Amino acid sequence: MSMSGSPVSSCGPVSGRVANNQDYWVVRYNKALAQQWGSGQGGGRNYEGPAAGNDIPADIALSEGGADVVVVTGTSPGTNTGKDIATVAWFTGNDGTHTGGTRAADGVNYWPNMNGWGAGVRRYDFGIQGDDRAAELGPVTIAVLLNQPPGSPDKFLSAVVLGTSYGGGTTLDDFTTHQWYTGDTGGVSGTRWDKRFDLGYNDTATGLRCEGAFLYCAGYSEVAPATDFGGGEMDNLDSPALDEDYSIVSYNMGAGPPPSVRWYDTWNYAGYPDHCFDVATRRVENDIHVWLTGEAKTGSRWDVGTVHYLDVVGGSVTRDYTTGFNAGGSTAYNYGKAVTVQPSSTPLAYITGAVGYTNNDWLLTLKYTTGSPYARHWTKLYSIDAFDEGRGIVVRQVDGTGTNWSTYVVGASSASGNGRDFVVQRYRE
Repeated sequence: MSMSGSPVSSCGPVSGRVANNQDYWVVRYNKALAQQWGSGQGGGRNYEGPAAGNDIPADIALSEGGADVVVVTGTSPGTNTGKDIATVAWFTGNDGTHTGGTRAADGVNYWPNMNGWGAGVRRYDFGIQGDDRAAELGPVTIAVLLNQPPGSPDKFLSAVVLGTSYGGGTTLDDFTTHQWYTGDTGGVSGTRWDKRFDLGYNDTATGLRCEGAFLYCAGYSEVAPATDFGGGEMDNLDSPALDEDYSIVSYNMGAGPPPSVRWYDTWNYAGYPDHCFDVATRRVENDIHVWLTGEAKTGSRWDVGTVHYLDVVGGSVTRDYTTGFNAGGSTAYNYGKAVTVQPSSTPLAYITGAVGYTNNDWLLTLKYTTGSPYARHWTKLYSIDAFDEGRGIVVRQVDGTGTNWSTYVVGASSASGNGRDFVVQRYRE
């Protein structure tokens, strides 16, 4: 979503285009909310993969520095390759600075055809016949190609994608983080780098954030009970019993390509399975605050598991705060789905998700303070009827004073007889 009045693009799967299978579908609106790229159900741009199966988008991003290119990534069945990660890019404007001094028309595919994938498309397959699934897009940037003479119109687009990829064996998946790096004229093509993160068993990627040259890739990993990696060596992996723990790895893109591993860690709440669903970061001078959220089990109950790391640039990284939240009573299932950090010098964390009762789910929003002490600042619960869940959250300043903030939550809500609806909330402080 654009916060500056620039055109907004959104993505989702659309059914019925090919034999009732699903394709990527992107629709674009201008600041007056008039639909661009055509109108109605026939408008927008779509992508159908080579296998004509269900192509499911996972994330969308606009290039930094202006709405020049929109990029969508997701999961797309390939031909004899299982499911692949497919990333597609379209132009969204005309600034007269690209190939030959004339920008391609709005809505035209950005990348040239490569490997027969089609214009605008880049596909990732590890090479072993198994599934590769996209989770999230990281930074998407456009810059002048390196070593080009001053005034050269040739530019490149860099898109970083996080996903989960089959790495061999019977059930072994890894984090995969790769960067597409391609110029307008095709002078640079393909993946610039591909990094895989594997703690020995299944690793599932769910969230990606970037602070400058530092990437933070989060998810959850199968590990032996009582194994604490802490950035060091693995141990006790010969145990047949496995837990699922929060896991995170940080890369330095400035040290590559490929980027180098800065640190990694796992976290377990109470000796039961835990699943991290999102990560958020905020840099304040040399301190990078890293927050994780998800679901953490204790006995028969799931709590909102929250973890904070203080990553000091040029220094050490410390896991300095962990907590679990449940609403009490008969709330057997409490989880965080998304986390964001207030863009200020006091980077407070905001989490949304759900609280599950016996016959009802409530949309949950939490706020945590950063520093000494870390603490839950407030809790908000919202319910219409049978199902309510927060899925995305952003925080913005209201009046530029640095003291008044609005928290926006988007999610799903169902009312009796009406199916499931969108819900948008605003909390003002």
